[in-house]
Amino acid sequence: MRARTPFQTVNIHSLGEVREFLRESMESEVHDFTQNGECSNCGACCSNALPMTETEIRNIRRYVKRNGIRECKRFLPVNGPTLDLTCPFRDNTGKTRAIYPARPAVCKHFQCDKSRAQVAEDIGPDAKEMRLVNVREEFFGEARHGKR
Repeated sequence: MRARTPFQTVNIHSLGEVREFLRESMESEVHDFTQNGECSNCGACCSNALPMTETEIRNIRRYVKRNGIRECKRFLPVNGPTLDLTCPFRDNTGKTRAIYPARPAVCKHFQCDKSRAQVAEDIGPDAKEMRLVNVREEFFGEARHGKR
């Protein structure tokens, strides 16, 4: 396993390159940012692309609406368009998650020193019912606010 920092800079110029980088990274390595075997709360795993079941999506949508949760946005000091791949529910300032009580199973069971197979085993049978969700679009996209 090669060493990485949680927020390593990678030169990527297109969405296709983002997908390819994520695919290669997820298939090739376990990135262990734990401290003494415990989550360090670094946020490196808090992604905008998460596997969820339809039930989890409905529960999170209800929780967001009931609690008036707003999208956490990251603004990068760059010229040109940016693509925010971070979880829209994670507040990096306080290192908290706005939907912690309603978070999906992958967030409950994931730890970066585990393989995908170990995480799927921890989740149980629901892992087979999950689909990859663009979290920002699913819960805060323009269609959700009647702007399309």
